[in-house]
Amino acid sequence: MPSLNCTTTSNGSSSSASLTLSSSATQAPPPHVCARINAQITSNPALARPFFDFAEYVRGRSYIIRNLVFENFESSMLLDKGVEGMLPATFHPPRATPLHTFEIGDAGDRGRGMFALRDLPVGALILVEHPVIVAPYLVGLNVPLVDIYANLFDRLPHGIRIELSQLYDGTDHSLEDVIHLNALGIQLEVPDVPRPELTTHRAVFLNTSRCNHSCGPNAQWEWDISTFSLYLAVTASRTAGDP
Repeated sequence: MPSLNCTTTSNGSSSSASLTLSSSATQAPPPHVCARINAQITSNPALARPFFDFAEYVRGRSYIIRNLVFENFESSMLLDKGVEGMLPATFHPPRATPLHTFEIGDAGDRGRGMFALRDLPVGALILVEHPVIVAPYLVGLNVPLVDIYANLFDRLPHGIRIELSQLYDGTDHSLEDVIHLNALGIQLEVPDVPRPELTTHRAVFLNTSRCNHSCGPNAQWEWDISTFSLYLAVTASRTAGDP
């Protein structure tokens, strides 16, 4: 299995210090692990990797754990080093979030969900938000994901950690489960190199992750890399109190 090599580079504050995690260039996971992951990736058309090879993917991977600081908000992320290097040096300011469009409330046996606070016509913008945690869809390291996610969680400001913990549904889920259950798939640019990273990444949002899934959705989200933000808009008109 890949070995772990960690180095820490501080820029002066513990919350924004970066951490580098690297896998071995020679050791490969057991064949049964590779076969299972290869089947998962190649069978998912959304990932667009029909010839994916996990044994090759993990060779010499290098990741960065770091924070992104926006106005009044902070995110933590684990990214392939090449992907992190392709992020814009600065992000454009996102559109302002509309006021009084929704609230988070009890959704019965579906936990907590998002409800309209006022009538919203088709096309109305519900919210704009940055992700709180971003991580690759697949991590090629011999490190428990729960440890990596715990590191990402601990790097967040106290108030954001409290809000993120409220995504728990009260059952005995690990942090890994909570992130996988609530994450949305966003797309990031990847470099054109051998063994490239998957473009799909897992992103957890404090509000949009509360939206209940439906076969007939009444809202649609769009990811904008230039602002590193998600935009959620109405696709079927809602009246106050509608989920």
